[in-house]
Amino acid sequence: MQSSKFSYHVLAIVIVIFWGTTFVSTKMLIFAGLTPAVIFTIRFIVAYLLILFISHKQMWSKSLKDELAMAGLGITGGSLYFLAENMALEYTTATNTSLIVCSCPLFASLFFSCFAHEHQSKV
Repeated sequence: MQSSKFSYHVLAIVIVIFWGTTFVSTKMLIFAGLTPAVIFTIRFIVAYLLILFISHKQMWSKSLKDELAMAGLGITGGSLYFLAENMALEYTTATNTSLIVCSCPLFASLFFSCFAHEHQSKV
């Protein structure tokens, strides 16, 4: 039991390291002359190939409705987010962009607590 908790903590740290370095590496790619759209496209292709490699047995949803919903969510959510993040890195530092991105969940939580009358539970 204890070793599985440790491995989850190690995995979480590795994920945070990879996520944190994406800001710096994207900024370096912009300095090298790539546009935010090209960086996003390369990132999307690499992620798609990794997902295809990892879960090749269950690649598609069970129904066309679910597949279209997932495609729509991927395009509007993930794609717009990463494209906006890459464009922000074109205009400001990696530090500023990462601080803004990291503060989004906090502001979303405060917004919903104030306006949607939802209260956050203490965990």
